[in-house]
Amino acid sequence: MNSHFVPTVSVKIGSSLVPLRGVSFCPFPTQEGFLFAVCGSRYVCVCLAKPSGETVIVHTYSDEDEKEAFYCCSWTMIKDKNDVLLLAAGEKGIIRIINASQGFVERSLVGHGQMVNCIAIHPREGSLIASASDDESARLWNIRTGSMVAIFAGHQGHRGGVLYVDFDVLGERMVTCGKDKGVKIWELKHCEYEIEASHRCADMQSPDGYSIEDDSLKRKRLFRPRFVQFPLFSTFLLHDNFVDCAMFVGQLIVSKSTSNRILLWQPQADDAALLPWNNQYTVLADFPLPHSEEWFIRFGMNWDRTLLAAGNTQGTICIWNIDELRSKPMEELNIPTKQAVAQCAFSPDGHILIAACLDGKFYRWDLQNAE
Repeated sequence: MNSHFVPTVSVKIGSSLVPLRGVSFCPFPTQEGFLFAVCGSRYVCVCLAKPSGETVIVHTYSDEDEKEAFYCCSWTMIKDKNDVLLLAAGEKGIIRIINASQGFVERSLVGHGQMVNCIAIHPREGSLIASASDDESARLWNIRTGSMVAIFAGHQGHRGGVLYVDFDVLGERMVTCGKDKGVKIWELKHCEYEIEASHRCADMQSPDGYSIEDDSLKRKRLFRPRFVQFPLFSTFLLHDNFVDCAMFVGQLIVSKSTSNRILLWQPQADDAALLPWNNQYTVLADFPLPHSEEWFIRFGMNWDRTLLAAGNTQGTICIWNIDELRSKPMEELNIPTKQAVAQCAFSPDGHILIAACLDGKFYRWDLQNAE
């Protein structure tokens, strides 16, 4: 029995052209189907993908700043709350935390000096998020208080805008990539105290996220953001241009560059790997992606990280089965308008694929089985 994706629907956001830059599925399914969000310009649109193939726009958030342009969005839920939260960020460098069910901003995270290109959610603690920015840093936040927990930048950090960040499955490491052609792996063990202190501040209802009141009602600062300057692994040799997407696949990494290729590789993360002349890694597979010279085209993976979907500037989406290690995609999908695909996302069950495109539309395909 063979499985393949068939086109279901295309939906245009707004009456005027709003190029879509990001798409993300909510990991918490509803009885009606799967929620997902697309973002572009100053809008974030929440949609419901029903099992019947119907897609309904639930509501649209419009930022108060008309000059805002959202580039990324992601979903989370805090343990002591039942509300699903939608995070969005972009041109202004401000991370908006939106109550997804009611559509209002609960909190804004301010700290980046330039645009935010990516938001990642910790796989075990939904209150911890990471952001990647053009200010050459990745940052870790606790959204329960809005405190900045750590800054990953500096001496051996990126030397250009950071375009993507992702956690490993245990939430112990992060991978970042960027405009400097670099890919880096960071360990969160360097900021364990700050993470714990940020949670304590949240439990004690800290007024600023960093301090609590002692028995004498004097404010005591528990922590300051940790400045992490030394990654576990760093290389500038893997790709020869901007690296605009990188994700963990177990202990392996999948990364995409604007040089028309996606690589699956294994880093050698030891002290020797930090030396600029000894960046050791092993490339396991090379997936060609023609017409992807433009940066800011990100791939998507299903939840068990076995399928990878990536679009290009010609409206073609290639899907690979990572386990097979074959360069040729298992399936190719086409956008009727042949517009550039900014990002792809799979539903939590892997049966729905959404592509956000620069023509202001998102496109949906559903997995069907055929003899």
